[in-house]
Amino acid sequence: MSTFDSSPLGGGRLSTDRGEIRLEQPSPGVLVVRCSGHGEAAFVSPLLDHFEALAASGHPADLFVDAEHLTDFDREYRAAMVTWITRNRPRLHCVNVLVRSRLASMGVSLARLRQRGLLVPFVSRQDFEATLRAVVEQKSQVVRADPTISFEAPIAQRKPERTRGRPANGDE
Repeated sequence: MSTFDSSPLGGGRLSTDRGEIRLEQPSPGVLVVRCSGHGEAAFVSPLLDHFEALAASGHPADLFVDAEHLTDFDREYRAAMVTWITRNRPRLHCVNVLVRSRLASMGVSLARLRQRGLLVPFVSRQDFEATLRAVVEQKSQVVRADPTISFEAPIAQRKPERTRGRPANGDE
């Protein structure tokens, strides 16, 4: 049985008796996925929903995947992640992946070649977390410098505001 506890975009926890994925959004435009145990096929749909919401902002998103404690994964899980990243490459700035072993890092490096440099493998937690902190600070500075910039997903089909009985944009 799987459960999904969710808070607004970027927050939440997906879990089964074999594995867990925690989602965090430490700043606008940044999503951290922390995996442990077994990567289940049941995680794919809710995880991709979060990815889609982040990527829909119109600004390139940064993903940080902490897979250091991921022991194994279903084939469907891996295939769906690779397919989504491939299809959404223009909407992504970078996908940083922390893995436990040098062998797994080589696998990410091979995938990086196919993704033309989009994937960045890490085997050092210290380096991964330092890069995460730097990106969070950079994105936060961009938003502080220009508050009109939003990395959040746009509100779908927003109705125009009315001013004195007329739409704010001047349309009738």
